[in-house]
Amino acid sequence: MRDLNHIPTLKGRIAEIENAIAEALEGATPATKMTVEAAIEVLAKPELDKLNRRLAEAIGKKRLEKFLNR
Repeated sequence: MRDLNHIPTLKGRIAEIENAIAEALEGATPATKMTVEAAIEVLAKPELDKLNRRLAEAIGKKRLEKFLNR
């Protein structure tokens, strides 16, 4: 099983979600645009926020480990 806090894994998941958001917005018609935007706010934004927090934490831990191992 892969480490879900591995920095490249987190960056990849963030990029996937950002691409999905861009595709959804690009494919939205004027009639569906508000629904797509609402779905993004409810579903994608919280996941992106969570992943960005985990990425920041993973980077911070890596920097701390690097500092302590000098």
